[in-house]
Amino acid sequence: MSQSAVTHCLNASSPPNNNGSSHPSLTLYQNSNPIVPNCYRIDRTSVDHGRGTGMGMFATCDMEIGDFVFAENPVVFVLDPLDTNQDKHERLLGACVSRMDEPTRDAFFELHNGRQELGEIMGRIKSNEFPIVVEEDEESEPFAAISLKTARINHNCNPNVVYHFDEPSFSIRVHAIRPISSGEQLFRSYCNHHLPRSERHLGLKPYGFTCTCPACSDPEWDDDLSKLEDGLYQPTTQFEIENPDIDTIISESMQWIKTIEEVGLQSHRAYYGHLLTVGIMAQTFGSKETGRACLNMAQKIYFANVGSDLAHLIEESAREAGNIEMDIITTYIK
Repeated sequence: MSQSAVTHCLNASSPPNNNGSSHPSLTLYQNSNPIVPNCYRIDRTSVDHGRGTGMGMFATCDMEIGDFVFAENPVVFVLDPLDTNQDKHERLLGACVSRMDEPTRDAFFELHNGRQELGEIMGRIKSNEFPIVVEEDEESEPFAAISLKTARINHNCNPNVVYHFDEPSFSIRVHAIRPISSGEQLFRSYCNHHLPRSERHLGLKPYGFTCTCPACSDPEWDDDLSKLEDGLYQPTTQFEIENPDIDTIISESMQWIKTIEEVGLQSHRAYYGHLLTVGIMAQTFGSKETGRACLNMAQKIYFANVGSDLAHLIEESAREAGNIEMDIITTYIK
């Protein structure tokens, strides 16, 4: 992907780029309707998590972990960060936004601007951006994408949806990361939600608000996160012991999985980690049915976050766990 141009606009009638390659530009699509149009609605919300009340996205049906919610092409795709050469960037972006059709342009300016000191356009980008990393090489710079519908998903430090950027379709794809009930508001995390509250708030600073979601309001939340982090590495510690007790590893990870599900913290990486542990261990040494179920769930979470298959990670983890035969798990997802 070209790193030279700040941004670029496509003609409104251009079709989505589905040829398997990424597009180096700010992308403008008039009809970027989600593939599943009935999973959500955008409506006014009364929930204030520090950003004020405004618009939000709500589920219109029950969803399970890994369920696809929708995909949307960005209307802005620009190199990030933009805090330098502020006036120059504002002028360049203004020229691009002026090329949007009127409904798209109006929708863009209806987005929240929590960084008004950066300007009418750049402030909205920084307040609503989706960080995108295009993994071409180690020197690839991060991009900021703005998608009009996706930008309506508000922040929560315990999100129920995640997104990843799909290069072949040049779209942001949103999936459920924990069970969601019809009518429930959809939330994503604008920061690394595995970190303690003080570090999360530092990560949210560029968005111009201080989070007051339930996770940030609960004084015991950080302690719970710390326990999850400690529990995440227990299986690894067990593997370092000569002749590890596989049954104990499986049992302890299953208990963590049950606890995480009970408190609704499936968005935490510990959930995925314990699913992977039980999946590999049970598939190899215990109940193949339990192992397959856990690996399938881990695959759903992994795909929701990154948009690719889990097989290579399964193989690496299995080798590290004790030279497990690879043919045992090659069909785990089939």
